[in-house]
Amino acid sequence: MAKRVTNTSTVSGETHLASMGLLGQSGAIYAAEAAGQKELVESDSLPAKCRDDVILESWGFKFGEPFKDDPLFRPAQMPEGWKKEATDHDMHSNILDRQGRVRIGIFYKAAFYDRRADMNVKPRYDTESEFHNEEVGDASDVTEQVWDRQTGKMLFELRGTYSTVMDGVREWMKTNLGEDHRSPDKWTE
Repeated sequence: MAKRVTNTSTVSGETHLASMGLLGQSGAIYAAEAAGQKELVESDSLPAKCRDDVILESWGFKFGEPFKDDPLFRPAQMPEGWKKEATDHDMHSNILDRQGRVRIGIFYKAAFYDRRADMNVKPRYDTESEFHNEEVGDASDVTEQVWDRQTGKMLFELRGTYSTVMDGVREWMKTNLGEDHRSPDKWTE
């Protein structure tokens, strides 16, 4: 039988209260999130909510119908060599391709009172920011880098104020990568 994620919204109230009694309210919620992430990564299920199913199916994913008793998830088969991986945040996990590149981001909030899940393809071209000033919220000195996730190479870097840098990065990406640079179709094997 396929491994599934526990539907925490159907777990008894007594179980939640016992957990809160042992760990405190915040501790019980954090524990539920961590357990949910672990179950998700080890399961044969993926979120039913995804705007990129057509692309994922073209990559070799196979999806079943959402579970009747837990429509947040559905059975799924990933392409050979692909795997789910936890991040350092209990509500976020990734799917890596056979080369170890992050291709898909998964959000799963396992808390029984506000349970949600979705997944989306990460764009091939993306940006990373580095703020050089110590003060939180100070955007006067920022470096923005454009990365090609497929090759692992930095393509462009610009330093300055946040608004100037972001304008420059957007223009560079549009000029050099095309208007559709965030499209998941940009990935090639």
